[in-house]
Amino acid sequence: MPKVEMNGFQLHYDITGSGPALICIHPPLLTGDIFAYQRDGLADVCRVITFDVRGHGRSAPSPDRLTYSLIAGDIIGLMNHLGIPQAYLCGYSTGGEVALEAMLNYPERFLGGILISAMSEMSDLYNKSRLWAAIALSKLRATGLLSAAITWGNADNRRTFRQLYKTAAAGDRLHLHQYYEASYGYRVTDRLHRIQSPVLLVYGENDGASANMRRLCAGSSSTASCTIFQEPSIRFRPKALMSCISSSAAG
Repeated sequence: MPKVEMNGFQLHYDITGSGPALICIHPPLLTGDIFAYQRDGLADVCRVITFDVRGHGRSAPSPDRLTYSLIAGDIIGLMNHLGIPQAYLCGYSTGGEVALEAMLNYPERFLGGILISAMSEMSDLYNKSRLWAAIALSKLRATGLLSAAITWGNADNRRTFRQLYKTAAAGDRLHLHQYYEASYGYRVTDRLHRIQSPVLLVYGENDGASANMRRLCAGSSSTASCTIFQEPSIRFRPKALMSCISSSAAG
């Protein structure tokens, strides 16, 4: 398992395939393993790079408070280490917010973004309530319960659940808590117009974030396109999702 020492900590990453670089960003508690299907399915069209955010999975924690800007800086550090001048970003859930932050802070380094079930701000009551509960549970040190609930909700079978849970449970409680807190207060809608590279929005048909994000982006970004899957959740259609990402990354 490759690791790189940078910014005072060890960051774990995986690389699969060849071609244009596609760097995948996971949300709080989960790890790069959430992109296991994409690592396997996209190897023919791009170089898929997954990593564990500081204090998550196999990446070590650090004394620094975990923020979106810090994670974006770590992505740049990883790109520099690998000799990658430019890349595409793929962010899942609140990992999509990190992708937006990285594209805004380092526009010259990113060719485009693929945002899966992502939001530019946490404005709806349902998702704010879920995040608030995660913040409270991580503060109360109930990370075992939280890990089981989150990984079960993101698994399509028991084998996937076991793998996701194994790496999620290894995370540092404080960094998990800080990542959730950063997600709760983040708002980037009023800066979306600054993003000039193409952005693909991907949602499931019943994804609560879909309508809100499409509405926000329609008036804020001229570079965004949106794909809606006719399924309750895009997590359980890996082949269709890979086809969508493949078309975007290869283009």
